[in-house]
Amino acid sequence: MIGPWPALRAAGLAVVLGLLMSASGAWAYFSSTGTATASGGGVGSLSAPVITGATAGPGTVSLSWSAITPPGPGTVTYYVTRNGSLAGGNCPTSASPSTQTSCTDKGLAAGNDDTTVTAVWQSWTAASASANVLLSSGAAAQVFLTSATTNLGSGTTRTLTATIEDANGNTVTSGPDSTDAITFAKTAGTGTITGLSTITASGGVAADTITGALAGPISLQASATLSGPGATSSLAQSFSVVAGPATQLALSGSSTNLGAGATRTLTATIQDANGNTVTSGADSTD
Repeated sequence: MIGPWPALRAAGLAVVLGLLMSASGAWAYFSSTGTATASGGGVGSLSAPVITGATAGPGTVSLSWSAITPPGPGTVTYYVTRNGSLAGGNCPTSASPSTQTSCTDKGLAAGNDDTTVTAVWQSWTAASASANVLLSSGAAAQVFLTSATTNLGSGTTRTLTATIEDANGNTVTSGPDSTDAITFAKTAGTGTITGLSTITASGGVAADTITGALAGPISLQASATLSGPGATSSLAQSFSVVAGPATQLALSGSSTNLGAGATRTLTATIQDANGNTVTSGADSTD
């Protein structure tokens, strides 16, 4: 015979449950990540933050997000992840979450950037939807000079183009470095040119028009002061200035008196407009 024990145990459990319900007036429970028990026996939840701003710059993303009301005592803090890893710059991390609701992530390369903000309250977390931002470049890291390396005729013009780039050669089209002042200068050689100057870049690019003058080899360089670490001067571009078209005949020789019967050598030189000797072409054999 089994006896009355199962029935008695069931009745005792009902009494205990009834006492619990009458004492609290409602059920209270903990659920999965993202929910919390509110005071007074009600059920609260930890809402996910909403990313309200994600603006790309050269190697940076400026972020802002909504503040979350805590579902109970205490404060809500946040941390930022980028492409599954911790963000950089002044963004809070999972090891040191913060109450701040904006930050600037730095050290990014060109390409797609997926950023998530996670709210933390006590032991619970709630992550935002991912914000995707396309970065056209990383931080400014170098100046690149483009110039033809063929001979430049005296009196002939040529355009030099300097580009502010990230470490991977992408043009820095926005941010402070995109409007840096770029200085074009001669670094070596006996040739000369006119028109070298300092020009403010637009969209990371500056162009300078030069004109060949005295014949000879020449090396040019472009430089700018970048906001971050990196090369501030381009690699040198080298070419030669050569004589332009023949425009004049120069006669040289001693100007002292010449005695009767004495000899003297006179030299006639075919030159371009800048005084360079025309050493090739049809006029060189006139």
